[in-house]
Amino acid sequence: MNKNKLTLYFLFIAILTLITVFFVIYSRSYKNLITPVNNVKTNEMLKPFNPVMDTSIIKEINDRQKSQ
Repeated sequence: MNKNKLTLYFLFIAILTLITVFFVIYSRSYKNLITPVNNVKTNEMLKPFNPVMDTSIIKEINDRQKSQ
């Protein structure tokens, strides 16, 4: 092989590699666009916090401490 054929061969391989890389990036981007987004599952153990303080429970705790 002379130098010209070798250069054309490497140029051909480089162009095919570049086309393949662009195709893979395009196909993965398209797949991510088409597939639905996974919804976040809510944890049943989590309960909303009630910020209202129950004063009767505080009184019970204070009474326990006083009786000891």
